[in-house]
Amino acid sequence: MQHEAAGDMGGFVMHGVCGSLHGVAWAVQLHQSDIALFPIAELKHFTTPTITLPLSDLVYYQKLEQRLILQMVKRIGDKKWRLSPVEITDFPSEFPIGKWTQHLDNLINSRNLRKLLFIINPVSGDKKAMQMFAKVVEPMMKAVGIQYDSEVTERIGHATELVQSVDVTKYDGMVALGGDGTVNEIIRGLATFQQHDSTVPRLPTTVGVIPCGTSNNQAYSMHGTDDVETALLHLLLGDRKNIDMLSARNGDGDLVGIAMTLIAYGYISDAIKDSESIKFLPGILPYTISFMKVILKTKKYDVDLKLGTVEEGNTPYEGIECCAFCPECGRSRERGAPEAWVDREERNCFGLQFHNSSGECAMAPRGAVNKGHTGNGCIDLLIIQDPTTFQAFKMLNEVGKKDGNSLQFDYIKALRITSATVTAVGETSCWCLDGEVIHEPTLTINVHHQVVPFFGRGVERVEPAPEPKGGILCGGCGSN
Repeated sequence: MQHEAAGDMGGFVMHGVCGSLHGVAWAVQLHQSDIALFPIAELKHFTTPTITLPLSDLVYYQKLEQRLILQMVKRIGDKKWRLSPVEITDFPSEFPIGKWTQHLDNLINSRNLRKLLFIINPVSGDKKAMQMFAKVVEPMMKAVGIQYDSEVTERIGHATELVQSVDVTKYDGMVALGGDGTVNEIIRGLATFQQHDSTVPRLPTTVGVIPCGTSNNQAYSMHGTDDVETALLHLLLGDRKNIDMLSARNGDGDLVGIAMTLIAYGYISDAIKDSESIKFLPGILPYTISFMKVILKTKKYDVDLKLGTVEEGNTPYEGIECCAFCPECGRSRERGAPEAWVDREERNCFGLQFHNSSGECAMAPRGAVNKGHTGNGCIDLLIIQDPTTFQAFKMLNEVGKKDGNSLQFDYIKALRITSATVTAVGETSCWCLDGEVIHEPTLTINVHHQVVPFFGRGVERVEPAPEPKGGILCGGCGSN
């Protein structure tokens, strides 16, 4: 039985095609921007489709005899994605399948993913990066048909050396299989800095991450999860978001490092430094032990701050959470000079945290700054002001909750700034830049607005609604 379409919804439309999905007959319409599925009973009315699959979620397709298999992204909850095939069969003779597949080719080619360089850190996290590359990444790259090269790091700083030794113009992106430190090293190799000049040009190629580290903050800030397959699918869809970068210079003006997620002073950096001697322990256990030791001591530090402020009313306490195609990041701008400079003396300070994102990770599901952004041209500074040991434990427990909000505590001061100079007074702590420990009595931190193009669309905050699962969409007979 054939069902004639009552009208044209635009684009390339398949007329007279019906199918069955979980016992319900469907009409399938193929458009330039999506695939629309209608129950056959509703087709003559052209009501809102029951299911709409956007072609922006198409990873690749396979054209077989009288069959077209579209490999689409499917949301399975908890920010995770999986590959889900949609199979369409028995095209009507008049359907311009060649024209439509050319449209799909143009869509996929517009993503500019001709060739990628993967940089693998074999000792990152649980040391599974090589395994993930062989079992997950390589098969998918071959299925999609994207060329790639791979390099394996051998020591700290090697990723930076590798990036600087290749012809960047050969690649449409450089992707870390590792943790935040590996991402940091790749960006450090791509970024151009001038002595005593705070401006940084935009990176010459896009950066990505397949998370194989311990905390994986960068993956969480871009994808909402550290799931390897999800990160790979974000990469293959070709979405790119321009995100901020932090730089750190010492008192002489020399660049000492960069950070994509966090620069910390005090208890966090003390814990990271302490954990280095027990890194042989599995997973997050070294960090758990070291944080417990540091909080039990609750050691305090004195610092002087010089802060470049933003406009009044722009604070970490208000606004929206950073999200996919984030409007806050989209309307942000290069700020130039701060609105004003503010001097602060902090005594008995437990810690300073300079965030370049919310700080979400497996250990902090909502991050330390729930409404922090990856591309708003600002730094969110948390000052932990003289807590008791009990209060410090309470803060750490709050950050670990699924609905945690550490900014509720009156001993945590949150400020949105554009730059900062920190000078230690008396006994000093160390600094931690995305996991790298350095020792400097004075550090100046600047934000560089959206200079890093990164693979991903941002975190999809809304969980998917239930929908029919899987199946073959077949034409003509209305059967599965």
